[in-house]
Amino acid sequence: MFPWLLRDESANTMADENLKVWEGVYATYDEAQAAASGKGFSSDAWIERSRRRLDEVAASPDERLLATQAYLLPVVAAMLDPRDGPLRILDFGGGTGTGFHSMSALRGTRAGIEYHLVDNPRLVALGRERYGGDPRLAFHESLPEPFPVEIVHLGSCVQYIADLDGLLDSLAAFKPEVMLFSDVFAGDIDTFWTIQNLWGSRVPFCFMRESEFVETVQGHGYTLRLRVPYILTILGKTDALPMNNFPANRRLARGGHYLFRGS
Repeated sequence: MFPWLLRDESANTMADENLKVWEGVYATYDEAQAAASGKGFSSDAWIERSRRRLDEVAASPDERLLATQAYLLPVVAAMLDPRDGPLRILDFGGGTGTGFHSMSALRGTRAGIEYHLVDNPRLVALGRERYGGDPRLAFHESLPEPFPVEIVHLGSCVQYIADLDGLLDSLAAFKPEVMLFSDVFAGDIDTFWTIQNLWGSRVPFCFMRESEFVETVQGHGYTLRLRVPYILTILGKTDALPMNNFPANRRLARGGHYLFRGS
């Protein structure tokens, strides 16, 4: 759920704090991709880290409330209660299903939850291994054919999308009542691509000008209703993002959560 973290909780060790989380400034995804290496979120290192994360979530009863501290999905879901069937959620970039696990804190819906998760094949396989027996959860290795949902959720993933406008066009076809974006790296900065050091891989990563991000989403028929900052922990600290290696007009203090509602 938190791909930028460099701390390894299981081993109780911390990565070298001199390691730069992000390096380089590129105008386009293709330029950044040319400097990338490794398998990123499909790598053995990330899959093992995700497996440990699943074990941590399962071991602690309080972890089912994790998303109320970091992501707004359970709160938003609690406000939507369709009368004609289950609450339907499409979680794009949902990893192994820890977001679905957090929904176990949700009570009082009339007809339950129908949770669809989309991610890469290795993470999907790991999620099926852990949660595959739950009939409320469906895993997808790519976007399925559109069907009506109440919520489309994108958690900490838009920064890795080469064509965000194209993705939003596909997601809008599900006709969600709301689109919720968790942990978006956007603000009063110039948009640029960079490289993120991720557990032995180097992956393209986009920092966005907030107005451009909002306009892109609103161009698909959704209106911004809420924006709140997301204070995350990197290298054991909750300070501003470690971006001192970038010029001032490229530095972002922290990301945010964005809730859009259909017009």
